[in-house]
Amino acid sequence: MSIVMATRPWIFLIVLTLFSYGLSMQGYSGQVFVLILLATALMKGQMIIDHFMMLKSAPLMWRIIITMWLVTVIIVITAMYSAKG
Repeated sequence: MSIVMATRPWIFLIVLTLFSYGLSMQGYSGQVFVLILLATALMKGQMIIDHFMMLKSAPLMWRIIITMWLVTVIIVITAMYSAKG
């Protein structure tokens, strides 16, 4: 992977992290806020899977397995947050 190909996703990950941080510093709370943060985490996770784990060019089955793991983690966190009330 070239430096340029690694730098663009890295910058995007930083932007998403700063976005999440900015929202949290504004004092937002509630279910919508949590869903936005989890959606951001899902995007970041998929970016890491595709670019840094280099699964973008891997066989489709590997991408599906890893992506389903990520989605499962997000769903479990969402369910736990929802159960908390």
